[in-house]
Amino acid sequence: MKKKISAFVASTLIFVSVPYYSPIPNQIVSVQASVSKKTLLKRAKKLKFGMSFKKVKSIMGKPYKEYKDESGYWTLEYNKGAITFGFNENKKLNYANGAAPQIEKQGYAYASSQKEARKNKHDRLIGFAQSFGRKPFDTIQKMPSVYKTFEDNGYMYTLWNTGDLGILVRIDDTSNNVTKVFKYDKKADDKLGELLYTGRTIIQKEKRPVYNY
Repeated sequence: MKKKISAFVASTLIFVSVPYYSPIPNQIVSVQASVSKKTLLKRAKKLKFGMSFKKVKSIMGKPYKEYKDESGYWTLEYNKGAITFGFNENKKLNYANGAAPQIEKQGYAYASSQKEARKNKHDRLIGFAQSFGRKPFDTIQKMPSVYKTFEDNGYMYTLWNTGDLGILVRIDDTSNNVTKVFKYDKKADDKLGELLYTGRTIIQKEKRPVYNY
């Protein structure tokens, strides 16, 4: 079953080739410090969390040292190391050793906003799963370009690539008419992640009665 799910997932995704970039070797560049600490601290007030490596250098000027450690993270040092800035794997500013206290505050604010964004995304995912689980099966069968369906051991499996929310897997148990919707998880043995919805299977869309007056 998990092989079938993997095969159907592959058919719902579009793969693109990404050019390969060789890693930059470790570098240490020493430059003669010619700017006072007071001036550097004044410049540091203009920095913002998440700024690019290039932008920070353009604001602060030439560093005393710039180097990349063994893990691939870059560091800029000014005033003989008294002022230090660190960058994440994407070369975005995420650390300042007291020279720019606003960086830490902005970092906390960013982390909080990301947490809220994850919650909102999960709420959307639940909504999509409920809509998917309550959709009549005959409607799903009429939309093969959107939903990929196959049968295995008395269960009907339907895959839906929602886009930014990932792939949902709907399982209809034909023996008891129960429908479950999971988030697809390629790392799980059965390829099923979080259970998002459970309800009665709706086979056909209910027809509204027509009254003649």
